[in-house]
Amino acid sequence: YNLQDKLGSKWATLKLQSRSWTNTGTPVYRGGDVVRGEFTLDLNQQERMKDISVIRGVINYGTSSNIFLEHRRSLWSNDCSGNLLGRYSWPFTLTFPKKALLQLDSKTTRPYALPPTFYDETKRWAISYQVEVTMLRVARPDVKLVAPIHFVPLSRPEDLPPPGQLDYRESMRFLGPEADPDGWEALEPVLMVGNISGSRPIAVTCKLAISSPLCYVRGTAIRCILTIETGDAETLALLTSESVPQVKLIRKVGFEKEMALRTTPGDGKTRDIPEQYVNIVSTMALHPAVWWRSDEQTGSNARRCTLNGQIRLDKDLIPSCFFPGIVILVRQQSLMPWSYA
Repeated sequence: YNLQDKLGSKWATLKLQSRSWTNTGTPVYRGGDVVRGEFTLDLNQQERMKDISVIRGVINYGTSSNIFLEHRRSLWSNDCSGNLLGRYSWPFTLTFPKKALLQLDSKTTRPYALPPTFYDETKRWAISYQVEVTMLRVARPDVKLVAPIHFVPLSRPEDLPPPGQLDYRESMRFLGPEADPDGWEALEPVLMVGNISGSRPIAVTCKLAISSPLCYVRGTAIRCILTIETGDAETLALLTSESVPQVKLIRKVGFEKEMALRTTPGDGKTRDIPEQYVNIVSTMALHPAVWWRSDEQTGSNARRCTLNGQIRLDKDLIPSCFFPGIVILVRQQSLMPWSYA
């Protein structure tokens, strides 16, 4: 990152070391990482400066913004407004914090786990981090050199129960909640009633289970089991086609209601919060589940069919987070195929 004069010569340069795989990618950090960098000035004419200081975190709400993290370090200072001419270099190290201490009201201060870097597709919401070098000059406008960076919180899911580990590694037919109750979160059954072929009444029961514990590694997948039961063979054949069941991951973005600040423990841990504590402003569908039939085959007299499925999780998927000013909820959503009922 650099600043250039009118002739295109670089007179201020900022270099950063990070977890990024490439030299041209945005620097990537996790909480607790040591940010190593170097700021260089190459001045062909004399500059009078008071201070050069360097991490900042900002939440943007449309045209408004709120600075929630200000981690400053003075690289150079001169109380006498010193003159600088020639080449100067200042290496520096900063420890990227894991939490931010926020003032909720006149009496309450709480630590909160830092939220991930995030940019909403609507451009209304954003969480951004940057390393900012500010040069305070004498009798001239101050100058800033800003380097955007990515912050990725680090959290680890619990280990799968032993049956689930074998199930996942060897791509076997999924062991369901009956055989592996600790490895699945079974949702409440859903009963649908309607008509098929214009007049024949039907009743369908859908049972969905998703792999547990409900914390997943990005770049993997959420395993799903969908069981559909009905006494009508034609309906069962229609609803168990791999392209019909609609189970997907969705992301909701909003801001917390006042009650959420009072009910969320102030221990700085990353956690989910009930949706009734959030004012949702945008919703976006992410990846749908991909289905295939289990070993059970549907015959002409079958009343039940089981589908196995997976919801893919991108390596750069933004996780759920709660932070005063912005809430991101990543949820599973089931949309039953009413078009066939």
